[in-house]
Amino acid sequence: MIKIQEQPAKKQVPPEVQKKMSNLQRKVNEVKTLKEKKEQGFFMNQSQLDKIQKENEFKNELEALEAQYR
Repeated sequence: MIKIQEQPAKKQVPPEVQKKMSNLQRKVNEVKTLKEKKEQGFFMNQSQLDKIQKENEFKNELEALEAQYR
């Protein structure tokens, strides 16, 4: 007889948290695009530069939410 190990059940993610996670992922992706454009020499306005500086903040918050619902 083969014994199948059950995977621990993932916690249900509330819709408002899913929305927050989606927004954070979108911001992380935007930062990646902005950094690529900056490296190519495109002009960056202050709000774009501010968003680039907040990259780690976005990533840390997203990782914390993901860890909470694993």
